[in-house]
Amino acid sequence: MVESRLENGSATNILEIGFGLGLNCLLTLDLAITNQCPVNYVGVEHQPIDADTFKSLKFDRWLQHPKLFDALCGIFKKMESASLAESQRVTMQTSSGATPASSDNKFSYVWSTENSMELSVHVTDATTFVSATNHLFDAIYLDAFSPDVNPECWSDEFIAQLKRCLKPGGYLATYCVKGALRRSLARSGWDVQKFPGPNGKREVLRATYSH
Repeated sequence: MVESRLENGSATNILEIGFGLGLNCLLTLDLAITNQCPVNYVGVEHQPIDADTFKSLKFDRWLQHPKLFDALCGIFKKMESASLAESQRVTMQTSSGATPASSDNKFSYVWSTENSMELSVHVTDATTFVSATNHLFDAIYLDAFSPDVNPECWSDEFIAQLKRCLKPGGYLATYCVKGALRRSLARSGWDVQKFPGPNGKREVLRATYSH
């Protein structure tokens, strides 16, 4: 489990598919800073929320290091500005009759403590990112929208790609416990277990596999 690694001070690489509201990231980095644990946290999000919405959530009340909340708020502001600029560029190209060129934006923020800590949020399609990355992770948070909304992030092909990104001894965690996902994980060679979930969620899944 990530919590045990962070409490032991073990350097940890984490990939989150579906960065969403940023709460998983905040809680993870908060614990890492408390234990002076080096962390490289990579988030992938196709449609980031706006900065005002994030700020209104007031997640800092749950953190031992509330400056993390301010830092992440700054990232959401940068993503919002870049999204607006991209929208304006596409509108101008469309108006001129040109075919809009596709682009992916990458935002990085480095939180400096006595140990190395880096958070990078990638605004891109998750399947594109995972198929292209050469990084290996100790843990993967699969937190995309539901299989009904984002089926591409829960397909057999995507699950197999995620396995390729995992270090030996690593694991995948997800809020989704649907039978279709459990069967998909099993087909790809994962060992799947259910665990009690946090408040409001009866169960979550954790999947590991032997290299």
